[in-house]
Amino acid sequence: HLLLTAALVAPHDVASPVATPAMVLLAFPAPRAAEPVPEPPPEIVPPSVVAAATPVEPEPPQVTDADTPLLAVGPPGPCAPAATLQSALAAAPEVRKALAAVPTHQRSVADAIVIWNSDWGALARDADAPLASVRRVVTRTLRALPAACLAEAVDGPRLVLIDAAAGTMVLAFGSGSWRWQDVAGTA
Repeated sequence: HLLLTAALVAPHDVASPVATPAMVLLAFPAPRAAEPVPEPPPEIVPPSVVAAATPVEPEPPQVTDADTPLLAVGPPGPCAPAATLQSALAAAPEVRKALAAVPTHQRSVADAIVIWNSDWGALARDADAPLASVRRVVTRTLRALPAACLAEAVDGPRLVLIDAAAGTMVLAFGSGSWRWQDVAGTA
């Protein structure tokens, strides 16, 4: 009891309360990235085995523009005027030449040209316009398609990509609701 009484009576230091910070920044080391597992080496197959396993398909005959008239290019599906038009324009050298001659200030940043939007654009409207040859290819190609194909409603613009000397150019046709027969002049 003597010890307990001495502990109670003896002066002792009282610890001051420790202030707890409002925010503590803890830093943890980043986990080590797993080392990449090397890929197994590719299996080496002798050429004789590859040749025996690969079916040989005959290559389609090469057709040149001189062998096929421009209008013979048919749509890839039951009715695809835009695809047919793109094929015809891409196959016509006069189109690439005319597009290369269009001044850059008459093109958009993406080299897009609005060629038809409820009427022919200024670059294709007149017989001596820079894109008059493009207009002739467009109307000739569209007029060769079935009338029912051209009568289908189209919503929004249709873009046709043409490789030209300056790069890929974009011809824009229509906006809103329109029909290919309007472009062909057969309405």
